[in-house]
Amino acid sequence: MSELSVNTIGSVGKGTDHPEPHESNDCSVTIAEGCKLEKSGTVAAEGWVKELARVSSTHLPPGHPCLVYLKGRGFDLGTDDDLNRFTGNSSPLGGKRWYIAVSVKGKVAEFLVDTGASHSIISRRFCDLVSDKQSKLDPSANALTADGSRLQTFGKRFMKINMGGKEFAFSPTIADISDDGILGLDFASLYGAVLNPRSGVLKIEHPYDLKVKGVLRQISCVASVAQTMKIPPGHTCDILYRGDPRLRGHSAVVEPNTVILASLGLECADTLVANASWATIPISNQTDTTVYLQKGTKVGEVILAEAVTSSLLDLPIVVTENVELNVELNKLLKESDIKKEVEMNKLISLIKRCSGGFLSSW
Repeated sequence: MSELSVNTIGSVGKGTDHPEPHESNDCSVTIAEGCKLEKSGTVAAEGWVKELARVSSTHLPPGHPCLVYLKGRGFDLGTDDDLNRFTGNSSPLGGKRWYIAVSVKGKVAEFLVDTGASHSIISRRFCDLVSDKQSKLDPSANALTADGSRLQTFGKRFMKINMGGKEFAFSPTIADISDDGILGLDFASLYGAVLNPRSGVLKIEHPYDLKVKGVLRQISCVASVAQTMKIPPGHTCDILYRGDPRLRGHSAVVEPNTVILASLGLECADTLVANASWATIPISNQTDTTVYLQKGTKVGEVILAEAVTSSLLDLPIVVTENVELNVELNKLLKESDIKKEVEMNKLISLIKRCSGGFLSSW
């Protein structure tokens, strides 16, 4: 390998295109143009490349606090698999978002906590539900969303919103959004609200010093009624819904839209379905009159069923190399139906990270 060199004052060099010896501080030729120094002023290519790599590398040195922390969270960045997994999706939330349960005039809903939104928003659907009378909402200014698209708004409205048993004065913008509402930066700055993204606890400093626990949700698609159904009073009927065809064959949980159903006098519970793209869910009519549930009505949200791992976010950091599984637990693992080594290693890693939950007497 040829040598690369760096000119230093007082060193003597010989240029490839100017053979006479010269002082380096008198030379205007760059390394790339071919100036080489005498041995006393040269740096071996290997050393130069290593130094360049040291100052420009994206890799963290061994023992770096971030490496130790991330390893305790299941990311060993020293392995290609974990590095690729971390690069692909390093968020422990996995794309989920935090929602806070709220109520307005006794009507219950869930508002997305989004401090990236400059204004709090209430959906026009939920606003109509909690209004004393159905009033016509005239289109107002267009709001600009984060992706640059425009959102039609219908002015603002004062209301009292209840969270954690406490009332807050609230003046959201009315808009056509899929969520019931959004708690934005205006609410957060007014009341000193701060969300802990790991635990989902929304701490509201003023005026109650209140803490409200959120729920983590990831909506895969919306469940819409496939065909109009007649539900007699006091009856429960299986309603066929359609979701996203791409989710065919995936098990999921259908969470009912209680706001829409309650406005029709209907009730429905969370339902586990084997096929997320379409399935039937039981819906009850608790009124004294027949209800026709119209085709296209959005009766709920489809959430892919998955292991509940959000509790891992609050686990203490564990150095898994120092954790040994006891004999009984190893025996159980060997007798399990897990045959793939990769899947077994993932389970063992999870057990080690949760080692505090296993009795030492095992």
